[in-house]
Amino acid sequence: MGSAFWRDTQDRNGIWWPKDLEVNFIKSLLDGMNFEKPLCSSSDPLVWAQPYRTNNGLDRVSMLISWHEDKDVTVDVTLPIQSKPQQLVSISLHGAKPLDYTVKDGAIHAKVQVPAKEVVLLMMRDAQPDNALAHWWNYQTKMWKPALVSDEDFGVYAQGKWEDPTMDLIKDWQFTQQQPGESWLQTTSKGGSWKQADMGILNFSGAEDGKALWARKQFDMPKGWSNRGGTITLVSGAWAGPHYHNKASLYLNGQMLHGPTDNSYNSFDVTQLLRPNGPNLLAMKFEDGEKYIGISGQVYLYQRAPATSTVSLAGNWQYTDPKGDQATMPIPTPTGKRIKGSQPTMKIDIPKSWQGKYRVRLYMHGKNTSVQGAYVNDRLVRRHHHRFGEIVDIDITDELKFGQVNIVELACAGAERSGTRYKPHDWQIYELRLDLFE
Repeated sequence: MGSAFWRDTQDRNGIWWPKDLEVNFIKSLLDGMNFEKPLCSSSDPLVWAQPYRTNNGLDRVSMLISWHEDKDVTVDVTLPIQSKPQQLVSISLHGAKPLDYTVKDGAIHAKVQVPAKEVVLLMMRDAQPDNALAHWWNYQTKMWKPALVSDEDFGVYAQGKWEDPTMDLIKDWQFTQQQPGESWLQTTSKGGSWKQADMGILNFSGAEDGKALWARKQFDMPKGWSNRGGTITLVSGAWAGPHYHNKASLYLNGQMLHGPTDNSYNSFDVTQLLRPNGPNLLAMKFEDGEKYIGISGQVYLYQRAPATSTVSLAGNWQYTDPKGDQATMPIPTPTGKRIKGSQPTMKIDIPKSWQGKYRVRLYMHGKNTSVQGAYVNDRLVRRHHHRFGEIVDIDITDELKFGQVNIVELACAGAERSGTRYKPHDWQIYELRLDLFE
């Protein structure tokens, strides 16, 4: 800026010290450029304030460095805060002591004694324990290097039975906490203060704590899905713990799939809602309330190709009623009823001609607690360790005995363990079949 600007400076210890004229000019310049307010400031330009945060993410530490050579000073220190700290402590060569302070205009104001040519530390805890996780996560992600991507084209191998039937929808979302216009559910919507982020706990991506949030993602279906037929399911859920943090509504191409809920698992047949030629828009609206906003778990599409042929397993199954007597259980379960008992069993003749030609899958549709899996020739096959959703779809090829009579015993939630296998349970099954895939 030229020597004329620094006319009031002098060289002390190799540092050029500006006076009020220069200090006020630089301060006005930075304010005019909308620089963020400092996390710690001192009223004395010869006492430098340097802010830090401890590794635990909970404590703020400000280092006050005195460049006074011949005198001790008392300075006014300002520290912006989001919440009132438990205490403010001054640490120096003379020991540690709590400081009195006042809170005004979103900041702490305190007077601190700083000896000449010494360093004083100010420490305060202004965060809740769960902030430590957010601090650690943001700190770690700044150090991560981008993942190395192989030059190999694995797409040439993802054909036939090796083709991935899923599409991950976690990446590349937009979110805002300012009420968007009515067109936010349309793919043509533009403008507004949308931020880019992967779907997850969005506080880690800059969302304000506990404030309502709108999120959306635009995507195209994988090529070939529309020509293959079958069904496409949208899953938004977590296998354990809560999925939504704050109640949320879910939309696809402008249609609400569910209203505000904190359900752990949600699945929908969206075959008819998707646009084969794109673009498609998936959206979530989070209510205000809880501190953390977003999801845990997964959001993805799953395409189930149509079976080459199917074999219905509807009919009368043998089971044990609550009295311990043998009886017959009709499947599908009569509308509006449920049947109590244990071990619904059927003997099924599996043709020898199926061996090597088909993969055989057991398809079960029913009340979520009634469809968990089955014992096929006394070997348990089941879905994951949860009871989410009304559909079970399991490959049982390796458990079958081709050219023989096979024994299939249904397993509901709770009946998949030896200790509860033989206890009565409620059964509501809407459809049961074998699907054959070449």
